[in-house]
Amino acid sequence: MELVHYLGALRALSATSQEGADAVAFPDRPLDAVWIPREVREIDALARSAPPGDEDTPGLPLDGIVLHGAGRSVVLIGPPCSGRTSICTHYASLLAERALDGDAEAPVPLLVNALDVPAQGDFAATAEAITDAAVTRSGIGVYGGTARTLLRGSLDRAFLFVDGVEDVPLHGHASSDNWSPRTVLQTLAQLHVHYRNLRVLVAISDSSWFSAECARARDVSAYFLRPPKQRDLENYITGWFTA
Repeated sequence: MELVHYLGALRALSATSQEGADAVAFPDRPLDAVWIPREVREIDALARSAPPGDEDTPGLPLDGIVLHGAGRSVVLIGPPCSGRTSICTHYASLLAERALDGDAEAPVPLLVNALDVPAQGDFAATAEAITDAAVTRSGIGVYGGTARTLLRGSLDRAFLFVDGVEDVPLHGHASSDNWSPRTVLQTLAQLHVHYRNLRVLVAISDSSWFSAECARARDVSAYFLRPPKQRDLENYITGWFTA
């Protein structure tokens, strides 16, 4: 029952306004009424970024890479206000809804901010910090204690969404000296050894902070998040007034 409360809280996040909604002065609008739908967003592989302003060069589908890509760890690089946090929230909410609807294949979503997960020295401490942060993020209160235990037992079939990694040193985190591209990649590799079915999406804004390390990592796929195409934005905004 506690896991149901946890999943229900994540599912409800899909209707919660995020930073992008506030930026366009619609704080009470659902995410899908503000952000352009994820299905029209595209990404580029790290080694192949489309030239600026070149909207006609085909990109890769965001939905397909996140949900059905072969990589166990995906790094999504996008500038501030490009929708990275909202994308993490969207997919965590979507997977929670699938699990609640009885989809046995749906991974258990864990949505965390790196500021809430100190760098740890071993996988057990890291796993505990991740589940603690995910339950705290869900805001389920009195149901959290049992949910933490259940989530730790579900890490081998989980999907972890991590946002704000590069913000840790900027905020004077107690473990900020330990968070670096290399440490993050080592942590991901360590988790994958112990949880072979765990998938991870790391959303960052500073490509120089992570991309060089990502390019050398065999188990990590890195992508740049493209801005929405102008014609898609125009069509979507037009739809607000014609719906």
